[in-house]
Amino acid sequence: MLIPEQRNIEKRMDKRRHIPVSLQMCLIAITVGVVVMASDVYRRQSAIRLINRAGGKVHGEFPGPMWLKGMLHRNRLSGLGEVRTVTFLAVDTPREAFDVIGRLPTLERLVIAGPEVTDAAVGKLQGLGRLRLLFIYDSNITDVGLAHLSSLTSLEQLHVSASDVTDSGLMHLRKLSRLTALELHTPRVSKEASDRLKIDMARASPSINDDWSGNRSFAFPEWDLH
Repeated sequence: MLIPEQRNIEKRMDKRRHIPVSLQMCLIAITVGVVVMASDVYRRQSAIRLINRAGGKVHGEFPGPMWLKGMLHRNRLSGLGEVRTVTFLAVDTPREAFDVIGRLPTLERLVIAGPEVTDAAVGKLQGLGRLRLLFIYDSNITDVGLAHLSSLTSLEQLHVSASDVTDSGLMHLRKLSRLTALELHTPRVSKEASDRLKIDMARASPSINDDWSGNRSFAFPEWDLH
């Protein structure tokens, strides 16, 4: 004979057994979705913290309504929403930053600079399918780096300052059919190659000169980052 407590346990178990399969699947899907979302937010916030510690700045867009944006602190918006812009203006971009920058799929605008901007570093940016504006200052990239950049087919503006880019490297940029602005600061490109690129990519109005001496102010756009 079952005591009352055992009867209650059996009733609860019986109720659980009668939860519709469709509802069970729905609950599982919701749970998985919440876990994935939390994991994504955690990774994004970790990336933002690393970039901020290195002296960079992150700007994002929170997809919620305006009243909710007003309630949340601005510094938290990028972690909860989509990271759109990363800039390193006053400091060099550290090597470890490229691993996390390359995993920000919503990134649209990027400014990087310094000796750690190498061919291997820009190779980690090839998955940024939404990147539209890229500024690279006094870097160590070569023709190989430009080959990596040619995979960023959404680019509309590209500005590169590098001392080791040659005529061969310019040819890779022809793949960037959406470019409307192209500026290169490199001392090793011949006038013939420069003129040829200006004809091939007339739509981008290429500007090519031999000033690569660390000037980080060339043609910098007035982005609204607030």
